[in-house]
Amino acid sequence: MDVRVSIPRAARFDESTAFRREGYTFISARCDALDSDVFETRLFLRRAYCLRGPAAAELFYSGHALTRTGGMPKSAQHLLQDVGSVQDLDNGAHTERKSMFLPMLEADAVDSFAHELGRAFETNAADLHHNEPLRLNPFLTKVLTKAGLSWSGIPEGAYDLEDRRREFTAMIDNAGSFGVRNWAARLVRRRSERWAAEIIDRVRRDELSVSTSSMVYRIATHRQDGELLDLSVAGEELLNVLRPIVAISRFAVFAAMALWQYPQWREHFAAGHEHDVDAFVHEVRRFYPFFPAIGARVRTDLQWQDIGFQAGDWLIFDLYGTNHDRRVWPHPDTFQPERFSQHEPAAFEFVPQGGGQFADSHRCPGERLTIAATKYVVLQLSQMHYSVPAQDLSYRMSDMPALPQSEFVIVPTAARDRA
Repeated sequence: MDVRVSIPRAARFDESTAFRREGYTFISARCDALDSDVFETRLFLRRAYCLRGPAAAELFYSGHALTRTGGMPKSAQHLLQDVGSVQDLDNGAHTERKSMFLPMLEADAVDSFAHELGRAFETNAADLHHNEPLRLNPFLTKVLTKAGLSWSGIPEGAYDLEDRRREFTAMIDNAGSFGVRNWAARLVRRRSERWAAEIIDRVRRDELSVSTSSMVYRIATHRQDGELLDLSVAGEELLNVLRPIVAISRFAVFAAMALWQYPQWREHFAAGHEHDVDAFVHEVRRFYPFFPAIGARVRTDLQWQDIGFQAGDWLIFDLYGTNHDRRVWPHPDTFQPERFSQHEPAAFEFVPQGGGQFADSHRCPGERLTIAATKYVVLQLSQMHYSVPAQDLSYRMSDMPALPQSEFVIVPTAARDRA
């Protein structure tokens, strides 16, 4: 029996234009207006059911009721994951492929990544010229590209750093774009895929010497159903490690902006109170926009709460809105790191990079690397001497992923010149 009449519907026939215009706030605005955590609409002429809140997060990140296949627009999928990669798999195939990435969660791997990030930061310290403006986002994308490549185990002679940085950044910048910009970024992705597949091939042929404990070696030698991954798929998975590492720059830039807008926290960390940096970074990840939503398809007819969904229905889960759900987060539009010192959020309440358990859900396995990298930047900036010139720090909620218009400009200074 079709019980969709119980689901509130958005007013317009198709809301693609509104979605592009409103971006991160599109789903929550309608949930609030309709007084419902789920509503029906049309996006790009396709019927869609939009959901928010912890219960919806549990639906998306536990069990096998949904499939990610067909859940994302091709324009985003081909830039961010591509067909056949881990995010495109379900059930046992997903669990088996996901096992390849789980070492990223281990403390040794996180510590090793933080070490490589520190080395990359020091290598590029020459960019921090005293009294010369520095756009933080380009600086951090270069540092993170270098750190990601080194941490993954790829030797320096196997890549051109600027080519890799430029291509990874293009994928990230255009993930939410449409038309010519998106197509141009897809061509860039194809170049990156060819490079990544060549790296995998060279590792398999023992033409490239890498550590057997490295991520690139794990990907090159991983077997699915007893067979090595297809070369193109293995290349895609290597990119699915490297590109998200470079995307951390957005969290780091917002963290830097928060240190300037809430100077008591910078002073707090500068005084050595580093025990609160985790709470600060978590609040950055909750408060500022990163990835807006995730889509999935219903595998078989499904009864969720009092709603019936049918096989093939397109569901879209509101990541940003769930992190700003005032029923879970009091004063959600206020930046309050101390909330994470007072409350440990449940697995489906705090979802900047997905919810649930890492091993068997689609929660991002690089989340701990994200936290480590953002913490590093926060602590570095808390000890640095710099001024912040007048600039446009606004960001548009229609830009997905978002970034301050100025990309946050700082002017490093000597200690005696500090404003």
